[in-house]
Amino acid sequence: MRLFIAFQFPQVFRNNAISLFTELREKFPEVAWTKRENIHLTLKFLGNINSDLRVAKIKSKDTRELLKRINAAIEKCVENVYQFDIIFNKIGYFSKEQFIVWLGANTNHNLLRLVQNLDDNLAVLGFEKEKRKYNSHITLGRGRHIGGNRQEELKYTILNHKFQLTEKFSVRGISLIDSTLTSSGPIYKTLNTYKMLKS
Repeated sequence: MRLFIAFQFPQVFRNNAISLFTELREKFPEVAWTKRENIHLTLKFLGNINSDLRVAKIKSKDTRELLKRINAAIEKCVENVYQFDIIFNKIGYFSKEQFIVWLGANTNHNLLRLVQNLDDNLAVLGFEKEKRKYNSHITLGRGRHIGGNRQEELKYTILNHKFQLTEKFSVRGISLIDSTLTSSGPIYKTLNTYKMLKS
């Protein structure tokens, strides 16, 4: 099981997000663009818990026991965080380890508190804390097969076009998701959802 924790979006939001980068998808087909149904915002990546159960500080090597503890930790993370709204108002890219096109959200106190809660509570189970500052973003595409002039052209296009989802997204809860990697892209399965406090 390859797990991560994320916000999941309703169909309308995913449709609007897709429409934002239609031009990029058509102009740069060599980029592996995120499928509509897979659009999400990752809060914490846990990794493959089957192949490395020793990552968790528990005596049992039973995956079900580990999942039970992960669920309990996540429930604890949301119990003191209120529901909130975020706006995705910028587009950008990472180009260090691999080229990634992303849609970014505004900074939000409750969002950062939630991410910190997840980092702290899951560290108790042995999951490594994130060393980098949290960057709230949706991955739009991965440019594994783009380089040279084409990559520079893509960078220029991103930096010189305005992309913004004007409507707010209401965050009401988070999900634990299992990701199965396939040749045609990842397949996501929601294992559990966790509701936050009503504001």
